[in-house]
Amino acid sequence: MKRAKRVQDLRRRLAEATKRLRAARGLTFEALAKRADLSQRYLQKIEVGQANATLGTLAALARGLGVDASVLLKKGNTALGVWRAGAPGRKASDGQT
Repeated sequence: MKRAKRVQDLRRRLAEATKRLRAARGLTFEALAKRADLSQRYLQKIEVGQANATLGTLAALARGLGVDASVLLKKGNTALGVWRAGAPGRKASDGQT
């Protein structure tokens, strides 16, 4: 696989996972941007696959969503991710104790 295709694939995975997890947690762009300390515009670019996110951005998104960063890039990942204990936005209905 050529480098450009690999980068495009990673952007797509990050976009899909971020969008899916944000929606599953009932977070607005504003709420997730605040949690991750990112601008709303940058977050929107990530969700449409137009941003080259740094490792720092990946870590910030993961922290804001309450998941491990690997969840955001995992190939074929359809799971909603695992909430970390005490993660922001966690609800009792998430099935975690």
